[in-house]
Amino acid sequence: MQMKFIPSVLLALKALLKGPTWLLQKVISIFFGRREYPLPPPPPSSALCSPSDSPYQSAHLLHQRSYEYTRSQQQQSTPPVFPDVAPVTEPAQSHTPQRSRRFSGPELATRAPEVDVTPVVIDPNEDTDSLRLKARNEGNLMEECFNQSREAYARNERRLAKQLSLRGEAYKVNMELLDKEASTKIFQENNKGLGPNTINLHRLFVFEAKEYFDDAIQGVRDRGQSSLYVIVGKGNHSENNIPRIKPEIQEHGKSLGLSVEVDTNNDGCLIVNLNDPS
Repeated sequence: MQMKFIPSVLLALKALLKGPTWLLQKVISIFFGRREYPLPPPPPSSALCSPSDSPYQSAHLLHQRSYEYTRSQQQQSTPPVFPDVAPVTEPAQSHTPQRSRRFSGPELATRAPEVDVTPVVIDPNEDTDSLRLKARNEGNLMEECFNQSREAYARNERRLAKQLSLRGEAYKVNMELLDKEASTKIFQENNKGLGPNTINLHRLFVFEAKEYFDDAIQGVRDRGQSSLYVIVGKGNHSENNIPRIKPEIQEHGKSLGLSVEVDTNNDGCLIVNLNDPS
């Protein structure tokens, strides 16, 4: 009986050895009372599922997500603010390799001139032609700075553009002071000996002529009078002998609701009627 049992056991063991591993472990656990440990399911075949369907994540993917979360936290956080230190914003990081900056010309081409603009000093004895010439020079410098400021802004050099703009504003102040002094002297020279209801706007710029015209109109109203005689010239000293002040004063007066007519005896003069607008 025992001799027949032994071959049967051997045959059974041989069959178990040829069978699946989990069946052998199951039998061993039954006979020896060991705890059964389930085997992990095999990873799915790449031919049956895509990486997005797989329940398994590689260590590289986990590390990448952890890195992205850390970077997002850093970008959302603000630097600490100290009482005596201005806050500094961290510049945005770019993954594009930056090329070294090379200057195609002198270094001064990308920097604002360091020479400060000197405020003009008005000489009360200076003649009007000299004042106008200086004002024109200051205006040319102003225009040059403004053009360079726009070019720097287009190159995204904001700090340089701001400096050039401030320099242009300083030149503009000088120009306006010189022109104001010149126009004051010109108007005083032109209007010596004229009556209160007459003004001479010769040799003035258009915007200057409009300002003196407005002051004269207000003076006529304050005195309770109704008319103003305006000498504007025929344009003999203008470019191509085309009058500039005359049509501008005509249009400006009508915009104020005034009657402005050309003097029939002198086409270089205008008669302004405050009581009969047309």
